[in-house]
Amino acid sequence: MKYARLYTGTDGETHYEDLEMELRPVPGRSSHGCPWAATEAIFLSSVEDSGASLNEWHPAPAHQFIVTLSGTTEIEASDGEIRRFGPGQVLMVADTSGKGHRTRYQGARSALHIPIAG
Repeated sequence: MKYARLYTGTDGETHYEDLEMELRPVPGRSSHGCPWAATEAIFLSSVEDSGASLNEWHPAPAHQFIVTLSGTTEIEASDGEIRRFGPGQVLMVADTSGKGHRTRYQGARSALHIPIAG
């Protein structure tokens, strides 16, 4: 199971890396997975032209997974790399320090944010 990770490097800039979760049997589940301890699940939605985009540089509010449910989100790392995330794509934001990133929503968008415990 692949996902992208947005993190702060030793240079203080935000960078992307592509990772893959190590799947293993999960007790009580019918298939393999990769459990993560989470503090809550937050369902967020923005409507088209709501002004919800965050065009200013900002760090992530928490170390969390973001799963896009509908629409498209464009996220620019401070190193200049831009990626677009659509339905079903998973991003881990871990850039809770440094310059951070910029976020632009393209049309209506909904996503599930899952802050990671610890």
